[in-house]
Parts: sequence; structure tokens; C-alpha cells
Amino acid sequence: MSLLWQNEAFLHDYLIICAYLSLHADAVEIYPAGSSPYGTSNIGPGKLFTDTQAKWIWCNSAGGVSASIAIAATFTTTFLNTVAGAKALLNIIVDDIAEIYLNGVYITKVQWGWKNAEDYTNRPVHLTLATGTNTLSIRVQNTWGALAALLASLVGSNGSTVLARTSNAWTYTVDAMGAPNAVEIYPAGSSPYGTSNIGPGKLFTDTQAKWIWCNSAGGVSASIAIAATFTTTFLNTVAGAEALLNIIVDDIAEIYLNGVYITKVQWGWNNAEDYTNRPVHLTLATGTNTLSIRVQNTWVTAAALLASLVGSNGSTVLARTSNAWTYTVDAMGAPSKLNSLTAALACILHWHDKLVL
Repeated sequence: MSLLWQNEAFLHDYLIICAYLSLHADAVEIYPAGSSPYGTSNIGPGKLFTDTQAKWIWCNSAGGVSASIAIAATFTTTFLNTVAGAKALLNIIVDDIAEIYLNGVYITKVQWGWKNAEDYTNRPVHLTLATGTNTLSIRVQNTWGALAALLASLVGSNGSTVLARTSNAWTYTVDAMGAPNAVEIYPAGSSPYGTSNIGPGKLFTDTQAKWIWCNSAGGVSASIAIAATFTTTFLNTVAGAEALLNIIVDDIAEIYLNGVYITKVQWGWNNAEDYTNRPVHLTLATGTNTLSIRVQNTWVTAAALLASLVGSNGSTVLARTSNAWTYTVDAMGAPSKLNSLTAALACILHWHDKLVL
């Protein structure tokens, strides 16, 4: 088995899946709002944070004692708004730093808030809600190897109608602090995928884009036990601007813009008939946009992503795959620990057969 454990690509997948097995889908309530090591200087009736029904939450019970500084935890909830243009107020206390996102769009960053009025700056955070279902996500970073927790309450503009409050009904994901960069495994026009659809005058014209994956093994034999999400950001200054995403993927790609699911595509390197539903048409937000592409490998062979985003004129490149993109990974189809364990074991057995037997 020694050869198995010395293989870098195996260790990458194995350690990620083991980390996933330690996660829970739901946040953990570690303290009531008014009964915690953070005290009540700013918490309670008539104080800056009034919602005593909210709970301090973290991704495990250890947050109340000693939390890791190696990960960030993103807590998410959804709620319904039926009033066009409605405003809301987010009261929040966090140990230590919170990045706030509404419907996939970054809003602001706050820190701390439990000590006194001077500590509770830039709050409440003012939000403009979408009509329909809204998604509120708060990414929390612990900067000291001690406690970590989040306490939040979202109310309507009247200051009293509670739309959401932290509890174990919120879900969470974790990511390594400072997401790693993608690995360039092939130039666009020089890969096992050939050039039937790649090159000047063909369906995918951007030869400066690179085939990328989360490790160098993607070009040879990638795990089917994980999915890799590749992300980049870019700036748009034109209101209502459109863009075109050209994409080839081995095997399946789910496309998200600013946190919103757009569509799913597969393959695209064989011929014109293989390059269906492309380019993908996108409507950009004004300001910074975040493009994320979640890739699933369905065969235990090569896996890679090649993508190029251009303006509606078809020539101005806004983003192209390269090692400037970052990535995260998750276990494939793992809503429960049992399914995650099955995926992990499948991955281990695959590598055992390949490297040892």
C-alpha cells in the first residue's frame, strides 16, 4: 500500500473526501443569543442586537471552544419576499470576520460586534431584496485559534418583522482559506481532445485558453468521486451587458453566474454535433461578476475544462480558463455521510487497483 499513499493525486482526492466526511449539512447551534462567552453588552432588548431567539452557530460544536483557522465556513439560508424593491436590515455579530452575500452578490464585510457600541460598526447592513426566494450567505473566517461563531438576524425595514435568524436550519459549506489555483494541464489546441472544434474559424476559437483541472492527474486519470468547481471574477461596466460562454468539458459542467445556476453542458470536442447549446448566453451584472463552473468526471479517465467568455461582439475576451482560476472540490452526490463514505471507498479502491495490484 505504500505506493498508494505516495501518489499526490490520490492523496489530494482522499484528503478532500475525508474532510467532507467530517461536515454536517446543517449548522450547529452552540449558544443561545444571550448566553455565551461573548456576553450581553450588545445583545438583548433595547440593545444593538435585539433578537434573543437567534442562535450562535458554527459548523461543529468545537466552535464554542477552539475552532480551526485553516478553513472558512459559509452559512446559508433562504427566505421569501413578495414585495418588489423591499429593504431589509441585517444585524450580525461574528467571531471573527464575515463576508455577506445576497443572491450570490457580495455586499460587504464586517467583524466582531459583541463588545460595545464602538465595536458594532457598519451595522445593521442594509439590503435590497429580490422578489421571490432570496439566498443569504455569510462566509465566516476565524483569525485566532480560539472560539468562532456567527449570530445574525434579518428583519424587514420596519425593524421588527424577522425574515431570517441564525439557527440549525441554516446549512453550511467549508473551504480552505485562500482557495487553491487551478492547474493548467494542456494548451487549448494541444491535448488528447484534438482540434476538431478548437482553433481559428472553428466553434471554440480562443487558443489562448488552457485546459485546467484541480491537479495534474486530470490529464491522465481523474477521480469520479469528486466534482471540481472552478471560479473566476471579472469586471463589467455596462448595464445589461450580454456575454457568450464557449466551453468544452470532460465530462459535465454546471454553469453558475453570480451564484445563480444557468445551465448544464457536456463534452464538445468531437464535432459540431457534439458542441450543442453553445455558446451559453449570459446577462452580466454591473460591477464584479463571479463565474463558477462545476465539473463532474463520469469515467475514470481524463477530466478537464476549457472555457472562454467573450462580450456580445464575439471577440472581446472577459475571462478564459487558466491557472488564475481557483477551485474547490466536493464529494459527488453526497447528501449524507453514508453516500460520502461510499464515494470515498470507491476512490480508494480505484487507486488501489491502479497503483498496487
